[in-house]
Amino acid sequence: MENRSIKITGYGEKDALLSMTEGFIKDALLSPKAGLHLRLIVEEIAEMLKLLDDERSADIDIEGDRESLRIRLTLQRRAEASEDTGWEISEYKGVTDKIRFLLSCSYDTLEALKEEAEALGVRKQKAKYLKEAGYPYDEDAYVWTMEAYSFSAFDRYEEFGEVDWGEISHSIIASLSDDIRIFILPDRTEHCVYVSFNEKRKGKSGKYDIDPELMPLYKIPVAKSRFQIRLVQLLYKRLHYKQRSTPEYSLIRHTIPLSSAPKGTLTVLEYIPAAFKDSDKELPTLLLSHGGAFLFPGLPYHYRLAEAVTKRVSCRVFFPVYDLAPKYAPPLQIKEVYELYGYLVENAAKYHIDRERIAVMGDSSGGTISAAICLLARDEGIQKPCGQLLLYPSLDTRGETASMKRYPDVPVVNSEAVNAYKRILNADREEGKKYYLSPIEAPSLSGLPPAYIEPAEFDALHDEGVGYAEALKEAGCEVELNETRGTVHSFDMAKNSRVFHAALDRRIEFLKKVFR
Repeated sequence: MENRSIKITGYGEKDALLSMTEGFIKDALLSPKAGLHLRLIVEEIAEMLKLLDDERSADIDIEGDRESLRIRLTLQRRAEASEDTGWEISEYKGVTDKIRFLLSCSYDTLEALKEEAEALGVRKQKAKYLKEAGYPYDEDAYVWTMEAYSFSAFDRYEEFGEVDWGEISHSIIASLSDDIRIFILPDRTEHCVYVSFNEKRKGKSGKYDIDPELMPLYKIPVAKSRFQIRLVQLLYKRLHYKQRSTPEYSLIRHTIPLSSAPKGTLTVLEYIPAAFKDSDKELPTLLLSHGGAFLFPGLPYHYRLAEAVTKRVSCRVFFPVYDLAPKYAPPLQIKEVYELYGYLVENAAKYHIDRERIAVMGDSSGGTISAAICLLARDEGIQKPCGQLLLYPSLDTRGETASMKRYPDVPVVNSEAVNAYKRILNADREEGKKYYLSPIEAPSLSGLPPAYIEPAEFDALHDEGVGYAEALKEAGCEVELNETRGTVHSFDMAKNSRVFHAALDRRIEFLKKVFR
């Protein structure tokens, strides 16, 4: 592991920085291509040294080897807080602009302008979370990462038809690095750039025959560390509060008492078709569990799915905001949603639910929850769902399928991410067995409701969905298997793609059939 460091007191020392970089390239035996990448990144960092003034110096160090490295710029003295800082988000379109701006910000400025900071993707992290992620900070810090910015930008700009990815590609650092992190502490600012030179690990967009309309999903960062997961949780944890009624449906927030919930209650959104807003008519009902490896909150595409089903099927949709891991390890999430299902069955009249027509649906780990509900309802002799829709579901925790080995580098969710999530979740296998955390391992799959199973083609979880469909058929259950082609995990995010709309049509048709 090579390491080089230098103290810089002004832009005029750029040559010394570049000389240090050449020494690292030589001693670390970097390939010509890797050396060029490092030079380009350091050149851009050097341009940022123009931010330095007579009262502000910086330490720069490069640490790593031929496979990967980290470049860290530490500004030793904070910039003075300024009340007239120009917080016009539109001015900071690209990654480089955002980095320059944040390096010139102080901790005090961010404290005073928290909402504006969040709009730029900056989140305040407590010292204990930073330490858990391996950062030896004894103080809270404001944190900005390329991962969080990319997630935020993808959703924010997509809605308005803008393409922020073009701005990302204009930045050398953004194009050539794996991740960028800025930590703004009371006494200093640290800017870290992480680079990997292992091309096999990065994967290639032309390696798989993915539908061209889904190619933008390659830009979606795959959060795999506790630190990155925590940032995504912070970014989206309040998204359910932002959901609103529209002329096409009404939205009600329920606080439902559940003994399995750590806080004793669970927030549940109910979507009601506009035509039945003030009606006592009992409607068919869908219990929709969002995916996210039990770690991530509901994302925008989950709420769009709830809205689409409400409008097109004319049914009630209940969307539980269940508690997340790693704070609450699985199978807690299954326990909460199963108890909610039982509650809705028992209180069907109160919520104007047609008790005989309640279906369950979920994607990824939400598919795990939905499949588990059907198994548990059968075992405990309560009213079973009338149908189950499992979208690119996670159904086998053993991780021994061919697709788990075949897809280590596909977009959104790949085998590397799945294995990382398993390590972080650290679920109790015996407890998980009781609550069907791995439904394919159930002793029997007989007597289960009709199933619609929709695996994605280029997905580490593909074979789990196909295998479960085959096992259900062998057990005598009614199954509709829709192996979507050219798709990746969570392809619902590509909301304007033809393949998504075709899949949505099939889901709607199945729901209408089981609700007859």
